[in-house]
Amino acid sequence: MEFNISKPHHNSANCVYDSVFIDEKITTNGPIELDKSPSEIRAEPYSLPPGFQWDTLNLDDPLVLEELYKLLNENYVEDEDSMFRFDYPQKFLQWALQAPGWCKEWHCGVRVSKSNVLVAFISAIPATLSIYGVQLVFGKDNESGYLFINLLPMTSVTDMVSYYTLPSTVMNHEVHKSIKAAYSFYNVSFKTKWVDLMQDALITAKNEGFDVFNALDLMENKEFLGPLKFGIGDGNLQYYLYNWKCPSIPPNKIGLVLQ
Repeated sequence: MEFNISKPHHNSANCVYDSVFIDEKITTNGPIELDKSPSEIRAEPYSLPPGFQWDTLNLDDPLVLEELYKLLNENYVEDEDSMFRFDYPQKFLQWALQAPGWCKEWHCGVRVSKSNVLVAFISAIPATLSIYGVQLVFGKDNESGYLFINLLPMTSVTDMVSYYTLPSTVMNHEVHKSIKAAYSFYNVSFKTKWVDLMQDALITAKNEGFDVFNALDLMENKEFLGPLKFGIGDGNLQYYLYNWKCPSIPPNKIGLVLQ
């Protein structure tokens, strides 16, 4: 099994695009523009070029989900050497795009007007973030109550490890057609040492038939990346926040995993 790490750029948490604020050293933490009232926000979407139209995708419709899968499978995302391309399974798309608090209106597609073929897609999911002590809610708050009966002994949870699967298609290879990849998600270590905890995760992933185990260098991940001999990947993951600027955030202070 190979072990790779997709390392964020050293400015991976810059909250504005360099093309907008060229050579600006950001020392403040706050919005770029002040919040607007709902009445100040346009109700209609921006117009598309002739021949195209917006469409809100219903991911609970198997046919629509198949369309989205095909669009991504054939176009998104391919590495620089054109060797691999993400193969987002339909169940993965529902899991990632229908996270708690999800909004159907945030699943925006573009179709060809005459043929109704889906040619583009952009989406968002809600998240609550704390940026240098300022809490930001990106999305809607949904509140409900749960009742439960505890069926297990009252013991303490000391550690947790999790990872998700996202296969990749192998491009232009006569023998190998896909790679089953695991991606480190959220992990907690209070009692077990990080190296031991993630070593168990690697063994579990290997036993489940994964070919590769990927991890970002955010949160406490550097505690195990070196000792477990993760190799540095050639990709960078950039983190930007809409309408918000702040000083750069080092990877170990980033607690949001992007899929």
